[in-house]
Amino acid sequence: MSEMFEDQESVRSILRHNNPVIYEVYEVTNSSGEGDLSFATTHLKPGTIGQEYYMTKGHLHKKRSRAEVYIGVEGRGVILLEKDGKTHHREIHPRGVVYVPPGWAHRAVNVSPSDLVFLAVYPSDAGHDYEHVARFGFGVRVLRDPVAGYRLVTPSG
Repeated sequence: MSEMFEDQESVRSILRHNNPVIYEVYEVTNSSGEGDLSFATTHLKPGTIGQEYYMTKGHLHKKRSRAEVYIGVEGRGVILLEKDGKTHHREIHPRGVVYVPPGWAHRAVNVSPSDLVFLAVYPSDAGHDYEHVARFGFGVRVLRDPVAGYRLVTPSG
């Protein structure tokens, strides 16, 4: 996870002292049969590394034809969506719903001072492809902004 943040100097400084848990996922997986649904709650801690907000690793579905739905429970965040070089973002908040269309990579970012908690519902046979995001990243990063709360920036990569 540490390699996903742009400010590697801040990452090294933090890891010299501790290795904080950034997020936890509690998943209920049903059979992987077509038509079955699985669900998970994600608890994403508040915080930044440098100016970049804590985030999940992000993933695509192995079966690219599978969609996903996020339902906000606590906190406030941003869901990044990316496909074919196009990046979109959607805010998530309690009782808010974010639809992740088939074939889009997606990542959650916590922009609030408390935990961001959301429920994810997805087809049990969707699978998770974390390698694509680890290899290519996302076209934007979410940084702290003293006025707006957060801002989207293009990585300096």
